[in-house]
Amino acid sequence: LRQAEPEIVLALRMVLADKPDNVKRSREKRKGCDSEIENLATDFDLVVSLQTHENERSIKEKSYWEKTASEILPLISQSNDAWSSVDKDVLLWIFLRHILQIRCNVHAVTTIMGKSDGPVEAQQQVRLALAVYAKSSLLNHSCNPNVIVSYLGRRLTVRTTTSIDGGGELLHCYGCLECIK
Repeated sequence: LRQAEPEIVLALRMVLADKPDNVKRSREKRKGCDSEIENLATDFDLVVSLQTHENERSIKEKSYWEKTASEILPLISQSNDAWSSVDKDVLLWIFLRHILQIRCNVHAVTTIMGKSDGPVEAQQQVRLALAVYAKSSLLNHSCNPNVIVSYLGRRLTVRTTTSIDGGGELLHCYGCLECIK
């Protein structure tokens, strides 16, 4: 798996990081609904509610990810007894959903290099890993961002890199998957 596409590894970690009961409950909530979940109760619900942009994916791409997810499912079922009791269709649904979410919601985990008290232009973001952060996915993605984002523990810090007029849009580069391959 270490040589697999980064979204496969991250999606697998996302599935295994939560409880099987949350996955089952979330699937029941979402049947017939691909918009927002009402009453988001957990961080898991918030992540599951992220967009997949499935309707913008080609049949070839969706088929590739579905086939890949199907081949990896036995690893999830074999990971422990709790997951072996989860219906394979539910596992396929959540795993595939996470893969598609990652394609449009993944964020580069970065650290800021340079003096923290100096001008932001003198600082540089260095990529450490990839992750899905539901709350920072609320910022619009742009390959020409006007903010940089960093975390200190669970605290999200957003700093502008240019002057932004009142009411102007905050644009954040999530960090593209193509850059890490």
